[in-house]
Amino acid sequence: MVAQRIAADITGTGALQEFCGDGYCMLEAGEDLAGFAFGNLFAEPSPEIRLQRVGRAWHLGKVPFEQWWLMPAGLRRQALELALKAGARAYGVRLAL
Repeated sequence: MVAQRIAADITGTGALQEFCGDGYCMLEAGEDLAGFAFGNLFAEPSPEIRLQRVGRAWHLGKVPFEQWWLMPAGLRRQALELALKAGARAYGVRLAL
C-alpha cells in the first residue's frame, strides 16, 4: 500500500486508499516460539495494541508468512496466501496481504 501511495503521488493520480492505521508484527522469541502484536495505531486517544501470548502456534504462522513474503508470484504463493488468511481468521486477526 505504501508503494502505491508513493507512485500515486509521483504520477499525480491520487491515492486509491488511505491507510486505516491497522498494523501487526510477529515477535520471534526463539526455541520455536513467537508472539503477535496487532492493533490500530491511529486510534484515539491513544493507539490500541494487543499482544498475544508467546507460543508455538504464532511461530507456525510466522514461518509461512516469511516464505510468502519472499516468494515470487505463482500458484505456491497463492496457496500460502490462502493458508495464511485461513489461519488469521481462525485466530481472529485482521490480515490484508
